[in-house]
Formats: sequence, structure tokens, C-alpha cells
Amino acid sequence: MKLAQLLPVLFMLFLTDSLAQTVGDLCKDKPCGVGECKDINSEKYRCLCPLGYREANGTCLDVDECANKRKPVCGPGSRCNNLPGTFNCTCFKSHYWDGVACTRKGQLKECSREFPKFVIKPDPTVNIELGDELKLTCMGAGTPAPNVYWTKGPNRVRMGPMSVTSSIFYLPNVTKKDIDVYECVLEDCCSGRVARAKVDVSVPSEPCSDPKLQMFGMVWQYKSWDDALKFCQGKGLTLGIITTKEDRKIMREDAWRSYLVDPNGKKFANDYWMWIGVSDRGEEGVFRTTDGDMVDPAAVKWMPGVPDNWLNLSEEGQDVVAIHRLSADWDDSYDFHLRPFACQCPVKESGL
Repeated sequence: MKLAQLLPVLFMLFLTDSLAQTVGDLCKDKPCGVGECKDINSEKYRCLCPLGYREANGTCLDVDECANKRKPVCGPGSRCNNLPGTFNCTCFKSHYWDGVACTRKGQLKECSREFPKFVIKPDPTVNIELGDELKLTCMGAGTPAPNVYWTKGPNRVRMGPMSVTSSIFYLPNVTKKDIDVYECVLEDCCSGRVARAKVDVSVPSEPCSDPKLQMFGMVWQYKSWDDALKFCQGKGLTLGIITTKEDRKIMREDAWRSYLVDPNGKKFANDYWMWIGVSDRGEEGVFRTTDGDMVDPAAVKWMPGVPDNWLNLSEEGQDVVAIHRLSADWDDSYDFHLRPFACQCPVKESGL
């Protein structure tokens, strides 16, 4: 066969192979996204989109169910939230979910009959040893009967199921992670208003029991300056005394270690000021330790702008000192503020 006769045949073979290659390439890059790509011919393909998506511009696009304002998918008192392939409805803050729809708070007559109140309130402080069982009882009354549930920690993480009128929070074997601040919550089921009872669950504090502490034993309890001093003295110690730059450095190190090791420490994640045994009660502006020794100004790192002896909350002014456990800055403070504190540990003998 001559070359002139072969050319048409070769051209048809090339064209057929090119078309086959084109058909195979259309869905190769998955143009439909979440959908399934189906070839129609050498130039076209079709997207089979899942529920909640529509075919447009050669791919599957999310259907915005919230866009239709004329026929809203969510009822009155609620907000539509578009999500990939679906949507949900959430009640406005002024409404609550009654099991069927979002109802305006206070709309029902029984909501205003009797606001929830505590019949049995748990003790505000519970001291417990690790390994013991913990049982907290809470009961409320109101019309209608209140919902009752428990939360844990500063973020108020919901613990266990919600019940009606009463609830018992029970831990058979308390571990380090269980030491925290809990709340029993009474909730008016139709107004959404709540009453709270706080429970501070702690292990006993032995401030100088950790052998790895260098000089200061932290006590992770809220106390006034005078009560903190009495606590330390009751242990045969005194409030932490800082007289040198090295003491300030050790304070930071001991505070950080105690925060990580002591089960009570995590409750104070957002509390940075701690009482130390320094005041100017004897003579304004002259700071001395609880032992009566003058504080070396070179050892002090005051927070900017202090000491200022602010008188706005008390005529006696700010006569005691707190230290920031991260920066080691000092601040003159009112003695009635409630803070954690540091006790001074006995000096360790060298070689022990």
C-alpha cells in the first residue's frame, strides 16, 4: 500500500486514540469535588452530587439552605446556620428549645411562679484524700421543677446527665484530675435563668512536703494576708520571705513546680498573684519581712507604678505585698484580698 493510501488510515487511528484519551481524562482530576464524576462523551461529563449539594459550573456546590428568606427552613425565634451539605437551627438567646420549637423565655405563665432555689446545697469546700470517694448532693425547688446538673472547672464543663429537682455527683475513686471547682446548677426550664452553688474540692495542703522544693511551699487556697500568715504559722512556718534577687528567682521556680505537681494548683490557672511575708504596716513606705528585717530595695522588682498605697477601697491603704508567680513583680495590696500564698520552708542542710 502506498503512503498516500496509508495516511487516512493512520489519521483515523490517531483520532480514535486521542478521543479515548480525552474521555479518560475528564474525570481524572475529580472535578466534582464531593460528588461522583460520570463521563457522557469525549467533551462532557456529569456530576452526581450528594444530598445538600447541587451541580453548577462543572462541580458540586453546597446548597445554602439559609439563603431563602421567603421560605425559611428554621422557625421563629431561631437562627439558621449553613453547614457543608446540611444546616441546623439554634434558638436566639431570648428563646429556649421546648422540645418542639424555640419559645420566647418568660412567655409561659409558670415561668414566673417561683424561681428555682436550693433546698439542699452542697458544702462550699470539701477536703479529700486521693483515692477516697466523693459524693455531692444537690436539690432544688421551683415551679416548674428545675433542671439540675453539675459543671467542672472555670469553663463550666457539663458533667453527667441533667436531672429534675435533685442530683448526686459521685466519684468512687478520686484522682488528681478530679481535684477542681464544681458547681451544682439549678435551671428554670422555660426562662433559662440559673442558680449556682460552688464546691471547691481540694486535697490537704502540706506546703513543704515536696523534697524538690528549694525554699518556698505554695498553698493553693484563697486566703486573706492575715489568714495566710496564720496558716503558715500553724504549720510551724511563716509567710515566704524574699530578701535577695536569688530568693525572687527561687520563688518563681518553686511556684511553677508546685503549680504543676500539686493537685490543687490547676484551679489557679488564671490567678497569678500570691501573698508573701512583706508589709509596710509599721511605717508607710518602709517594707519589712514578717521577721522584722528591712527589705533590700535591690531585691525588689515592683510592678510599674507601685507601690502607690491606693486608698480607694480602704482608708488604711495597701500595706501588704503580693508577688506575681511568673514575672516575680511585686505589688502593694489590700490585705483583705483572697489569694494563694507561699510559706517559708526550713533551710535544708547541705549534703542532705
